Amino acid sequence: MSRTVPEQLPTENEQMVNEILHGSFSDSSDDVGKVEGDFKAQVRETMEKTFWDVVVDSMKGDTPDYSYLVNLVKEVRDALHQMASKGWKEEITNNINLEILSQVLESSTQGTQYLGQILQYSLGMLRKLSSPAKEEEMKISHDKLLNELIGHSDSHDRDPNAFVIAVIKGLRFTMEELKALQSEVSRARIQLLKPIIKGYGGVEYLQKAFADRYVSRSNALVFLTSTIQWISTSKDMVEEEWNEYVSSLQILPASDNVQPLVTTLRAGRGTPDQQQSTVPVAGSTEILPECSGETLDRLVRIGLLQLISRMEGMERKSVPETFKLNWLRLRGVQSQFQQVIVIATSMLVQRQVLMSEDSKATPSELENSTLELFNTLAELLDSFSDVGMDQIIEVMVRSSTSAGPCSDEMVENRKQILSRVFLKSLQTDDTVFRKVSRSVHCAFRAVTLGGNGMKGRKLAEAALGRIRATKLTDRVVKAAEVLIKVATISEQVHGPWYSHLL
Repeated sequence: MSRTVPEQLPTENEQMVNEILHGSFSDSSDDVGKVEGDFKAQVRETMEKTFWDVVVDSMKGDTPDYSYLVNLVKEVRDALHQMASKGWKEEITNNINLEILSQVLESSTQGTQYLGQILQYSLGMLRKLSSPAKEEEMKISHDKLLNELIGHSDSHDRDPNAFVIAVIKGLRFTMEELKALQSEVSRARIQLLKPIIKGYGGVEYLQKAFADRYVSRSNALVFLTSTIQWISTSKDMVEEEWNEYVSSLQILPASDNVQPLVTTLRAGRGTPDQQQSTVPVAGSTEILPECSGETLDRLVRIGLLQLISRMEGMERKSVPETFKLNWLRLRGVQSQFQQVIVIATSMLVQRQVLMSEDSKATPSELENSTLELFNTLAELLDSFSDVGMDQIIEVMVRSSTSAGPCSDEMVENRKQILSRVFLKSLQTDDTVFRKVSRSVHCAFRAVTLGGNGMKGRKLAEAALGRIRATKLTDRVVKAAEVLIKVATISEQVHGPWYSHLL
């Protein structure tokens, strides 16, 4: 019988290993969670500023509170101690003596003098620990800081707190440089570990972490309730999806002769012959494997495809336990899936509205409008996370004028038609939506099962060609690559648990 267990969040090391295995640890341009990350960075920056303001305020007045200052010096000492070699550790402890600092701070002259010595020593040790290539540059900035400190020391009689506040500024500068040095050292260590992590070492580490969090595989039926439900649901779809995929392979050599294009709107007219995508290939150059056809590989890949193709937004609590580490990654793919549907639908609707207005519109005029719509809308959706329907419709109207000149009255009338038809076409029970979403699903399936090489790409183009959306092929391939990586890594890490549940 299953039961709910308080979830332990993954450690930073576990997240780091996972990112390295997915090849995106050093990639700060990852779309997933970007807005969320920017917001957290702003909050952190505000909190840090508030903290330093509190430290400075604590030193003002007739009875300053030195506890903040002593704790800051302790942080600097501990950071230097942590990064220093064994021979320097004792020297650091002797030169940054917190007990002496606490005692002498009460006597204004000796306290400020000792504080200055600590700062000067800390900066010198920081240069020793840094890369020789940076030493000269750091010495210039450190000397400038120390000269400012001397200037404040000369004005000590006029303002007793001025020197201490200047030292706090110096400590803040030192801590920021220490943080940068720690990041640099950490990155260097990670580079050394990457070959081991990318080998089986990373898989073993994540297996152990997963076992620690969800207990052993023998208890999988008890603790992996979301995974069990996902497997049960996916099992019902695997054979059907796999058989459709295999059938699509049979027509691959003749992929130019794809199924008829979707017929839309009340005019009942189709669209002219499609043109091949002119968008350059984007995304990774790494060739990812196609599905082996084995039971587990089919289940995980098709199961992931089912997760991201749902219309309701993905939430962490409902994601299978085996994908909790990657839920933001999967939510990003789901967002891409939905964006492809929106872009494809907008292009299809715009073309049909223009054709219904003017039966003499040439293929090149229609193509110009579609291309401008695709480029503008793709850029808009990539740049902003909260694009509304009104903005999308404005882009559709604006790009539609590329098909030829028209009066303000015609533009307004076109806007009303585009708005009405586009919004209707995005309703889940609408015929256009069902056909577009199915074609997009088939395109994602083509790459997820067929790999990101020529086979998967050709199959995806064939699926998107049915809705005149081959321009979106590269977007689909790039998004589906993420699913392939998540699937293959999960099979390696969680294979023993999956086998126990199947």
